[in-house]
Amino acid sequence: MKYISPTSYNLFYRDREEFVFTYILGYDRRPQTAPMAIGSAFDCFIKNYLQMHLDMPIIHYWNMEPEHEEIATELGSKAFQLYKNSGALYELIEMLGDGVQFETRILKEVWGIPLLGLPDIHWPGVVLDWKVNGWMAKRPPSPRKGYLRDRWTGRKTKKHPQYGINFEEIEKTWATQLCFYSWLLEESDPLVGIEQVIPERVVSYRGKISQKFKDTTKSRILHLWERVTTGWYLDTETKQESDDLMGVYKDKDFVEVLRA
Repeated sequence: MKYISPTSYNLFYRDREEFVFTYILGYDRRPQTAPMAIGSAFDCFIKNYLQMHLDMPIIHYWNMEPEHEEIATELGSKAFQLYKNSGALYELIEMLGDGVQFETRILKEVWGIPLLGLPDIHWPGVVLDWKVNGWMAKRPPSPRKGYLRDRWTGRKTKKHPQYGINFEEIEKTWATQLCFYSWLLEESDPLVGIEQVIPERVVSYRGKISQKFKDTTKSRILHLWERVTTGWYLDTETKQESDDLMGVYKDKDFVEVLRA
């Protein structure tokens, strides 16, 4: 394992075995799903639109498995049109500062540990990310608390009564991801945000991440990297039990049955 990313970090603390299969033993990652492909299509539409608006070189972010391309293109386009028609796109354009960059791959050492991140969009003092959720769900997700603006088709735009809470109180995995990006961009205390695009509504979140959460996330990164460097990956077990399980997990056929 050459670096820690928000994805590998979250997987380590959610499912140690799957972390080992994917990042340590190098087995195939779980395939891209159609909802993931829809998010990728939306990313391409929104970033290309903003690049044209800012007179920047066009970089195509088309990253979909062929079996999902048709549905992803259709629903990703609908999500983009919703984002545009809701007014969220124009509000974002109004807040853009100088030095805007899109999906910058950043790999560098922080506290002596290699970290990797791909911020969707950032400029000095601001780090934002898009989330496209619920476009194939029977029941789309509800917004999190603390949003700045909820633009729901056919209803009045509103602000959540808890707007202004620490960002980790809105969604911890979002805050973790934005922590990584902030450190990699060498931003000490940026404004962070998520633009969430759900069927029939666009929800904007803005705020700051508390120092306490940043310190906790840093400690957990240090712990993860220690486990990687010592080989004690399954630290819910003793070191010997962890080593024994790693021996079992080297049987790829057995793991494929386990993961099925």
